Amino acid sequence: MDGVDPVTRLRRVLTGRDRYNQPIYDTIEEDLPKALYAPRHVVPAVEVGRQPTIVEPTLYWPNLWPDVNSGDRLRVRGREFEINADAADWRGHGVGGLVVVLKDSHEGVA
Repeated sequence: MDGVDPVTRLRRVLTGRDRYNQPIYDTIEEDLPKALYAPRHVVPAVEVGRQPTIVEPTLYWPNLWPDVNSGDRLRVRGREFEINADAADWRGHGVGGLVVVLKDSHEGVA
């Protein structure tokens, strides 16, 4: 399918315990099906003094429901994103799938 981007899921998993019985975690990477990527954009404020509306990047998997949860990170277009909200079931006219809103994990406080 043209116009879709590869997606890699980074999931933190428990891999064992250390000698003090503390959990040991590792990050497991897994390729997910390709997804439609809607980039982040800013909608200018309609009134002076109002804040602009920021629309976060979003991934759409038409007719697919890959295993994605809110604790995962996703790599798309060479950038790593956090999941901004729980994945949602997207339904439309004759099409459905999973939709995930992303958050740039490199953003800092201004």
